[in-house]
Amino acid sequence: MKTKKLLHSVEEGTQAAVERLSPYVEQALREGGEFADQTYAKLRPGLREAQIRSARLAADTFEKVQPAIDDALSRVSPAVDATVKKVRPAVDDVLERIPPTVEYARERVQDDVLPALAAQLRQLAAQPLAKEIQAAAAATALAAQLEKASGKKKRSGWKVFGRVLLAGALLGGVFVAVRKLFADPATGWENHVPKNSTYVADPTLDDDDLFGDDETEPQAAPVSEAEPAAAPTASEASSSPYGPGSYVGDEPPAGFEIKGNDRSLKYHVPGMAAYDRTIAEVWFESEEAAQAAGFTRAQR
Repeated sequence: MKTKKLLHSVEEGTQAAVERLSPYVEQALREGGEFADQTYAKLRPGLREAQIRSARLAADTFEKVQPAIDDALSRVSPAVDATVKKVRPAVDDVLERIPPTVEYARERVQDDVLPALAAQLRQLAAQPLAKEIQAAAAATALAAQLEKASGKKKRSGWKVFGRVLLAGALLGGVFVAVRKLFADPATGWENHVPKNSTYVADPTLDDDDLFGDDETEPQAAPVSEAEPAAAPTASEASSSPYGPGSYVGDEPPAGFEIKGNDRSLKYHVPGMAAYDRTIAEVWFESEEAAQAAGFTRAQR
């Protein structure tokens, strides 16, 4: 009951306060609106005049600045054209010099650097050190596998030694790979020459089985003097499967000096860098005969 009475008294007090303050609020709003209208009416002419003056000032400024801008633009275009005319010959000259320079560098690398590098790598690969490195690398790999299988820890000294051997093995592998990469495709092919067969005694045989019961001395077979092989003739050269002007054999006729490699279909003429080490599978009398047989001229 007390709460209801309290709420009722609060509502009556609030309503009475609203009724008392409403006239004052309405009067304040009315007077504020009238003051705002009067203020806008007083400021409106000044704002209009300020807008007109700003527009005039902007127009005057643009009229003063526009000639200077036009003059600057008119000067920039000739300067740019003059600069382009001066720079263009230099740029054209540089562009004309670039292709010959690149071609000269490529020829130097192909003719001088790569052959020299290939020769050095062949010399290094031919040395016994490369084989020793490969054998050491194989031994190191086997030791590592055994050590890993046994589960024992390596000592620091063996680690260093193993790393050195591994580095040597990698170096040897690089040498071999580069050697194969830069090797002449015409090299590495040699005719098979059978070795003289020699008799090796069987240790399981007795002397009687070897010489028999009688002690007769074996008679030597008569040795006949070998007749020199006849030089190949032009008819043999003409019967070559590579056409006229070609010869297949180890001793070509006179005038057949061009070496041909059947695997690469390239021929080498005397004076080339790879001529001496090329194993000839066919000889040609002239470059025309080699080209007629489908061979092309080697680069070196």
